[in-house]
Amino acid sequence: MKNNHKFQQWDAVPCFILKSELRPWGGIQHGLFVPVVLFTYTVEDEVYEGNQLAWSPAFKPGSKKSMKALLESFPEGAGAECFVDPDLPGRAYLQRPKDSGWLPLWLGGMTFPGFFIFLYGLIKELQRKPLTSKLRV
Repeated sequence: MKNNHKFQQWDAVPCFILKSELRPWGGIQHGLFVPVVLFTYTVEDEVYEGNQLAWSPAFKPGSKKSMKALLESFPEGAGAECFVDPDLPGRAYLQRPKDSGWLPLWLGGMTFPGFFIFLYGLIKELQRKPLTSKLRV
C-alpha cells in the first residue's frame, strides 16, 4: 500500500473493480485480515491490471467485520478512479472513496421531519377560517 501522497499528483484515470476480497494476514490463527482489490484501467489504449491500494489508516490489518465494511467501498463490477504513474503506466494506485462524514447524513435526516412539520402547519393555516372583519367603511 502506498503511504506517499505524491501519487495524487499523477493522472487520475477511470478503472473497473475486477475482484474485491479479504485475505488472512499473519495466518488465520491471528484473526486479522487485509483487503485485496484487483482493478483494470486503460492508458493510451493499453489495458493494465493493478492491485495497489493507497494507504489509509483503515487499511491496517483488522477484524473480518471491519475489513468487510471497508471493502464495501470497492464492490466488484463498480467503476472507480485510480492514479497512474506517468513514467510507469503499469503502476497505479486505487484510492478509497472519501467518507462523506456525519454532517450530510444529519442534515438530510433533519430535512424530512422539518419539511413535514412545515407542511402540516401550512395545511392547518389554510384550513383555518378567515377572520371576519367588523370594520365599517
